[in-house]
Amino acid sequence: MKSLTFLFVFLGLPAWLVAQQLHLDAEIRPRTEYAHGLKTLADKNQDPGFFTTQRTRIGLLFQDKRIQSRIMLQDVRTWGNQPQLVSNEDKATSIHEAWFRMALDTLDRWHLKGGRQEIIYDDQRMFGNVGWAQQARSHDAFLLQYQQNRTRMDIGLAFNQPKSQLTSTYYDIPGNYKTLQYLWFHQGLSPTLDMSLLFINQGLQVSNSTASKTRFNQTAGTHLNYQKNKWKVTLRGYLQFGDAPVFDERNLGAWMHGLDITYRAGKYWNPTLGYEVLSGNDPDKAGKQGAFTPFFGTNHKFNGHMDYFYVGNHLNSTGLIDLYLKTVFPLEKTKLGVNIHHFRSQQAIPDPGGPSKKLSKSLGTELDLSVTHQINAMASVQAGYSQMFGTSTMEILKGGNKDATSNWFYVMFTVKPGFSLMR
Repeated sequence: MKSLTFLFVFLGLPAWLVAQQLHLDAEIRPRTEYAHGLKTLADKNQDPGFFTTQRTRIGLLFQDKRIQSRIMLQDVRTWGNQPQLVSNEDKATSIHEAWFRMALDTLDRWHLKGGRQEIIYDDQRMFGNVGWAQQARSHDAFLLQYQQNRTRMDIGLAFNQPKSQLTSTYYDIPGNYKTLQYLWFHQGLSPTLDMSLLFINQGLQVSNSTASKTRFNQTAGTHLNYQKNKWKVTLRGYLQFGDAPVFDERNLGAWMHGLDITYRAGKYWNPTLGYEVLSGNDPDKAGKQGAFTPFFGTNHKFNGHMDYFYVGNHLNSTGLIDLYLKTVFPLEKTKLGVNIHHFRSQQAIPDPGGPSKKLSKSLGTELDLSVTHQINAMASVQAGYSQMFGTSTMEILKGGNKDATSNWFYVMFTVKPGFSLMR
């Protein structure tokens, strides 16, 4: 590192630049998957899917006492989706992060962060970067941040447009909000207890064949984390209200809550027992949307690895009750995971054969097995196997055949080289 610094000085770079920190990092992450009943039940005569996707990243992080900035380029593709002699690949390579963060006061309590960035809070149930997905998630936003001792606060603002429009603010990019404002407040209440409060106001552009308007919904709630000795308890609960994200005048009234209890039984065994309930639409209240939506969460982390719920699916539906036991066996360089989920519908589901009858609320049981091995400081390999044991209610709700084998297997290599260019 001293030789690099000498080289920069020799090249005539100013002393203030030599004193800065510039870090170069990269990621190469191919993942091969076998899918037969991923996200929904398989049919008996259905052929499985088998494919490899890859995420490639290269990033720069600049830091000094008053300012930070980061740029990360990302390429996401499926192996074989282009010929060997390729001229261009539309939208495969994009900017995943491009932001600055500057201090606003001499005490280093207030900061302004702006640009394309990942937004992550608490356990990522409401805001997460969706790191499992190869494309991940980032936002175009400004954040006003405050931090002192164990108190933290973020105020976020975003307003999206498809292009530079001079006479309209119409927004037609699917799956994204038009406008977003939020407040996240975190306080350490004691050495063993932390609390977060979150309020989100989201504006969505909705349209019919003749008109368009912006509908606003709100999410408010709390996340509590208690940890003492061998016990860790996490409690979360949120309400959603305001306008339903549809063109008509339906209102939104939804909720969710969950509890995790983890016991560190020993060096090699950490079981977690928990539940989560997300409200669904009441079939007897057609004029109101009661389905809760975790809009910006890392949803693959919750409700099973096979992504049957809230990973681009099971939205505006019957809700979910998830009862689970998760066990982690951490070894020296290897981590084993065994998760069992039992899923139930939160709302009653009418029987298609007789509307006055209701189906069983039981949807199925999922088994998730995973192993992660750290090869060295820059490389790891992860493999997993999952299987869904669905019910007849799951068949009616999502399609497929409960008697077919619905399983999924993957192997993923992650290589993250990095080094400092200046220090």
